[in-house]
Amino acid sequence: MQFDVFTLLPEVFPPYLDSSILQRARQSGLIDVHIHNIRDYARDQHHITDDTPYAGGQAKPYQIRQFLGFVEQYNLELEDEA
Repeated sequence: MQFDVFTLLPEVFPPYLDSSILQRARQSGLIDVHIHNIRDYARDQHHITDDTPYAGGQAKPYQIRQFLGFVEQYNLELEDEA
C-alpha cells in the first residue's frame, strides 16, 4: 500500500517511519511511504505557500495558486510513472 504525505515539514516524518511498527511494515514491503515537501512545488522565488490570514484566525491558508500548481505537478508525475 502506498502512502503519499504532503507537508511543509518533511523532516518531521522520518523518525516516526523509522521506528516501531511502521518501520517493520516498510521493511516487509507492506507499506511504501513517500514524503513530499509542498514548498518544492511552489513557483515563486521564495517558495511561499501560505496566504494572508483572514476572519481573525491564527492559521494561514494555502495560496490557492500554489496549491493548484502542486496538485497539477503531482498528477503529472503520477502519469509519468504509469
